[in-house]
Amino acid sequence: MHEMLTSAGAFLDIGTGVGWLAVEAAQVWPALKVVAIDIWEPSLQLARATIATTGLQERVALRTQSIVDLDDKEAFTVVWYPAPARPAARAPREAMLRPRRRAA
Repeated sequence: MHEMLTSAGAFLDIGTGVGWLAVEAAQVWPALKVVAIDIWEPSLQLARATIATTGLQERVALRTQSIVDLDDKEAFTVVWYPAPARPAARAPREAMLRPRRRAA
């Protein structure tokens, strides 16, 4: 896992809310680009403000998107999805991960 987090790659934050996990991931693992998705625009507005205060706009991409609408194929090194998203994530999660990578 350490190698996945410290090598070039991409981290997917599902259900980012106000964006703090995405910010922390970008700060702790500088080799990773972070993609943060959420379906609720008010949360994403707060996440934009959170990210703007950290200066990480170039490394954290926000999307108004549901996990069931993800069409990124083998794009992510690590995927974080909270327990409530797991039933929806079960089918698409393997498709979005790069080979020999893992979801957390």
